Amino acid sequence: MSDNFFAELDSELWDAKITPSSEEAQPVHSNPAAHAPVKKPLPAGPIKPQLKPTTPMNPSMSRPVHNGQKNLVPKRPLMTGKPVLTNRPLKRLELPPEKSIVTPESTPAEVPTSLSPAVIKSLNVPVIFPKSAEPQILPKADHNVTRMIPIGGLRTVGANMTMFEHGDDILIVDGGLEFARGGNSPGFNYLLPDIRFLQPHIKRIKAMFITHGHLDHIGALKNLVPALGFPPIYGAPFTIAMIKKGFEEAGLKNKVQFFTINPDAGKMANIGVFKYEFFRVNHSIPDSCGVYIETPSARIMHMGDYKVEFFPRIDKPADLPNYARIASRGIDILLQETTNSSRLEWTTSETKVTGELKQIIMDARERVIVGNFSTLISRIQDVVTIAQELGRTVLINGRSMVDCVAIAREMGYIKCKEGVIKALDKKTMESIPENKQIIITTGAQGEEFGGLNNISRGDHATISIKPSDTIVLSSSIIPGNELAIAEMMNRLNRFGSKIITIKELEVHSGGHGGIVEQRVMMNLINPKYIVPVHGDLSQRLTLKREAVKMWWDPKNVLIIEDGSIVEIDERHELVFSRKKIPLEALGVDGMSIGSLETRAIKERIQLGEEGVLIVNTKDATVESRGLFFPDEITASHSAIADYAKKAVSAKKPEDNHKNFCDFLAKDLSKMVLKVWEREPLVVCI
Repeated sequence: MSDNFFAELDSELWDAKITPSSEEAQPVHSNPAAHAPVKKPLPAGPIKPQLKPTTPMNPSMSRPVHNGQKNLVPKRPLMTGKPVLTNRPLKRLELPPEKSIVTPESTPAEVPTSLSPAVIKSLNVPVIFPKSAEPQILPKADHNVTRMIPIGGLRTVGANMTMFEHGDDILIVDGGLEFARGGNSPGFNYLLPDIRFLQPHIKRIKAMFITHGHLDHIGALKNLVPALGFPPIYGAPFTIAMIKKGFEEAGLKNKVQFFTINPDAGKMANIGVFKYEFFRVNHSIPDSCGVYIETPSARIMHMGDYKVEFFPRIDKPADLPNYARIASRGIDILLQETTNSSRLEWTTSETKVTGELKQIIMDARERVIVGNFSTLISRIQDVVTIAQELGRTVLINGRSMVDCVAIAREMGYIKCKEGVIKALDKKTMESIPENKQIIITTGAQGEEFGGLNNISRGDHATISIKPSDTIVLSSSIIPGNELAIAEMMNRLNRFGSKIITIKELEVHSGGHGGIVEQRVMMNLINPKYIVPVHGDLSQRLTLKREAVKMWWDPKNVLIIEDGSIVEIDERHELVFSRKKIPLEALGVDGMSIGSLETRAIKERIQLGEEGVLIVNTKDATVESRGLFFPDEITASHSAIADYAKKAVSAKKPEDNHKNFCDFLAKDLSKMVLKVWEREPLVVCI
C-alpha cells in the first residue's frame, strides 16, 4: 500500500459523511484537540464512575462533544408518586473484604539469567531467531513520550502482540501465534510475531500482560519469552493455568515468574513507570480481560477480545458501568478489536445456544458427537449439565480438549457429579449404551490432526461414525479454514449421519462482538483516538468507516500496520508517521525459526506446485519428481539429457563449475517452460 492510500481514504470518508440536518447538531472540529476530552489531572483518592447517557446512533445527528457543549439527549422527566423519605434510617453496609490485585506465585521461579547453551538444550521448542534481512532498530523516543508499536495482529487474524514504551520501560501485551495454513507458509507448524528489534532492549522489559488464554494470544510465548530474557507474566487465573500447561510441555516449567491478577479488584497497580488495571470482559474462554495502561503522557484502553454478553454461562455479565468508570479517566487511545466487524447483528446469547443444544440432544435417539473448541469451557459445561439431566455420559476426545477440561475441572469452572465425564477409550465406550453417549471432540475447524477430522477419515482408533449418529458442529468458521471444513463435512456426510451446524440452528455463539457491540463500546469509552486491531485490513477498515459515521474524525481512527510507530506526547496529542520497523513474517518449522521471505520458502512453494528437475552435468543423467506424468517421463528425460549434453560439451575448462551449473539451470528452466509450459525447481550438480 502506498503512503497516499491512507490519506486519500481519510479524505474520502470525511467527505462522504452525511451533513447534519438537525439545528442542534454540533460541527466536528478539524482540530482533534477541539472535540477531544480535556485531560484533567487524576484525583488522589478513589475514582468514582461518571456514567453519561448514551446518545442514539442517528446518522443525521452529530456526535456529542465535550467541554460544555450542548447535550443532544433530552432530560428524563422526574417520576411522580410517593414522596421521597429523607429521614429514613440508613442500614449499615458491610464492606466486602479487600481484594488482592496481584498475587505472585507461591513457589519462586528459577529464572535464567541468560539464554545460555544449557538453557537452550533444556527446552523443547526453538528460541533462536534468525538475523533480519533489513536492520531493525528501535529509535530512541523523545522525553515524556509514550510509544505504541503493534508487533503482530494487524496483518491477518492471529499472532497478536503489542509493545508500549515510556522512558526506559517497556511493557508487552500478549504473545500469540498465527496458524500456518500452507500457501505462503509451507511446512511451518505456526507463525510468530517478529520480536528481533526488542532483543537489544530485553533489560528494559518490565512484564508481559496476557489478556486471555487463546493460542492467538499465548501460543508463541514459549518461543518469545526465552528470546526476550524471561520477563514476568501477568494474567488472570485461567489464563495463567493455560500458559503454565504449555510451558511445562516446552521445558519452561519454573523458569518464568508468574503473577496472577484479580480482574475484579477495580484498582490500579504499578510496574515501572506504568500504572495498569486489568478488567473483565466476556469472550469464549474464562477469565478474559482488557487492560488499562497509564503513563505520564497517555491513557490507553486495550479491550482484548470481547463481546457484550449479559447472560454468560459461567462468567460474569458484561460490566458496562465498570468500563465507564475506567473511561472516565479520559482515554487517549482505544485499541478496538475488529475480528467480527462484518457481523451486523448482536452476538447470539449463550442462553439461546444452551436451549438449542438441549433440544438436539433430547431429540437424538442414539449417540451425539459435538465438535467444539477445546477452550470454550462454558459450552462444555452446558453439554455436561445437559448430559447429567438426561442420564447420559460425556466422553472427551482430543488431547487439547482433555487438557482444558482437566484444568477447568481443577479450577471449578466445570462442575458435575462423579462419573458424568469419563475418559474415552474402547473399554469405556463398550460399557456404555450408544444412546447414552455424548462425545465432545476437537477438530471442528477441520484441523489436519483434529479429533473430528480423524474420525471423518476413519483414522480414529475408537470412534467410527454410524448413520444413527447426530453430529453437532458447535463452532463458527475461522477465516482461512473454509476449505478444510468443507472437505471434512463431505467425508462426514458419506456416513449418512445427521449433521447440524450453525447454518441450520444457533448451536454456537461467537466470542467476538459484532459491529453493534463495537459501536456501544466506542460510544461508552469515547476515546480521543481509535486504533482498530486484531483483524486484517478489510476488518479494520470496516470499523473505521463505522467510527466515522459516529462522527470521529477519520484522522483520529488509525489504520496502521505491524511495526508502525505511534507516539503520544506530554500534551496527549498523537505523533504518528508512516515510518515503521521492517518486521518480517516468521515461523516455527520443527526445531527452527525461519523467515517466510527467504529463498528456501520460495523454493518450497515452487517444489510443491511444479516439482523438481535434477541434472548431473558429469554424465547428463536426469531425474525429476512431481514434474512429468508417467507416460511422459522417458521421452522428456531423454530430450532434457540431449540438451544438457550439448551445453556440457560447449563448456570451457577454465569455466567455474558452480557458475556453469547456475547458468545451465536457468537455461533449462527456459527450455522446460517453452516445451512443456511448466516451471519446476531446476538443480544442476
